[in-house]
Amino acid sequence: MPGPQDFVNAIVGWYKSQLERCGGMPGRARALPLATAGRLLVAVARRRRPGAAVALVASVAFLACSGSSDGAADGAPRVVASTALLAEFARQVAGEDVSVTSIIPPGVDAHSFEPNPDIAKRIARAQLLVVNGYGLEESILKLVVANRRSGVPIVVAAAGLEPLAGGRHEDGTETRHDSREGREQSTLSRIVGAVLGLVPGRGQDEAHEDEEHEDEEHGKELAERLAGEERLMVAEGDPHFWLDVAHAVSYVERIRDALVAVDASRADGYRERAAAFIAELRALDGEIRAQIEAVPAARRKIVVFHDAFAYLGKAYGFTVVASVLPANPNKQASTRQVAEIVELIRRERIPAVYAVATLSSQVLEAIAADSGARVLPLHESLGPGAESYEAMMRANARALVDGLGR
Repeated sequence: MPGPQDFVNAIVGWYKSQLERCGGMPGRARALPLATAGRLLVAVARRRRPGAAVALVASVAFLACSGSSDGAADGAPRVVASTALLAEFARQVAGEDVSVTSIIPPGVDAHSFEPNPDIAKRIARAQLLVVNGYGLEESILKLVVANRRSGVPIVVAAAGLEPLAGGRHEDGTETRHDSREGREQSTLSRIVGAVLGLVPGRGQDEAHEDEEHEDEEHGKELAERLAGEERLMVAEGDPHFWLDVAHAVSYVERIRDALVAVDASRADGYRERAAAFIAELRALDGEIRAQIEAVPAARRKIVVFHDAFAYLGKAYGFTVVASVLPANPNKQASTRQVAEIVELIRRERIPAVYAVATLSSQVLEAIAADSGARVLPLHESLGPGAESYEAMMRANARALVDGLGR
């Protein structure tokens, strides 16, 4: 009966044969027949059943034998941003002539996002990659680093800003990367990546190593491959800088400078559009500050579901007094934690608690029911009710005034 290693060997052999047929390295060959790619996907589905691994193998299959171009049809650069919010910022600066897409779509939690087969191809064709940094992109970071072309810059939008503690996923619970499916995806990504030359030094001979240490070891290896500012992609600290509008201005400035560097012929346009957008953001900041004046200082205490709003609180004079799940929004709160938060809300007479719009939280509903507080949404990313950055920040200001200003 064939074992897992036999299956791994079959994948490796299949990829080597296909690369020989279509010219060797990614981006140099003709289109891979869909029927052939389909046979591999069927094999993966039958033998291993990891949906995320299917997406990974499919993305590499299409990447392996797809052509690539140096830019959009008119010579403008292709820009790929990790999140919809960063893509919005890039579009505001780039204008209509530049292709800008996001990896993680609006309304999807960045921590649990599962990439689809098209993403590796888009990353490989980009002339500029835009990420937030500080671990926000942990679910896609390996894919970004493995598939970007040599010499393509990664701009870390949060570079130059002083991080606060917290706000990140931490170990200790079964998230996508700790689950069996996540471990299988990690193993397959190393093997296929090594065959294609995308992840040097990792190959099929290591596929059997202890899965409990795979993500930790690969994370160290990834950090070693990053240089200079790019190391901020895996730096410690709260990644949610953009919830302070002043930090959003810094993001726009960094994206502007990166676009000018890769496409100097359009520099004047990038600078003009960035200046106009920054003026809008500064006006938005003033609008928010005027609006929250309706909340008395004594009532500016926030209880949130996920610890993502420290920058918002610091910028606009609110204190996050409790977070139901400070380390991980996929982790279950203990009975003791829930009781302590309920007691805090009653003692401090906090009239509202705040859910995260992209995350489901039955425990927060229970806390509200026990304490008598209302539940209102805060947005940490784009999605329904927050279709743009300005709409998101206005919605957050309204929710704070509505919940705490009475």
